[in-house]
Amino acid sequence: MGCGYVRGHATGPGGCRLIKAPAAPSSSPPYAVAILRDVVAWVSALAKQPANLPSYTVANLPSAADWFSSAAGEGRSALIFVSNESGGAVPAFTDGTNWRRVTDRNIVS
Repeated sequence: MGCGYVRGHATGPGGCRLIKAPAAPSSSPPYAVAILRDVVAWVSALAKQPANLPSYTVANLPSAADWFSSAAGEGRSALIFVSNESGGAVPAFTDGTNWRRVTDRNIVS
């Protein structure tokens, strides 16, 4: 089972890296502690939701290069949903040049 791209130091189930929730410094005012607690709860809840990929048709695909980040030398790809791909609706990822189907890595057509 694969892991999403997450930076962290601790290792969780399946070897996935975990992110430790931040803690407010002891000198923080109570409202800052409450805000931080709420943000951590909100992010934790979002992480448990299914992914909602943006949907495009083949004719309206965004630029694959614009959705690809090579920050720090690590290629990071985005996922989209292509509703009318020739083989049927399919999630696709960018390799920096093309949108590719996740099912077989062929270029979306």
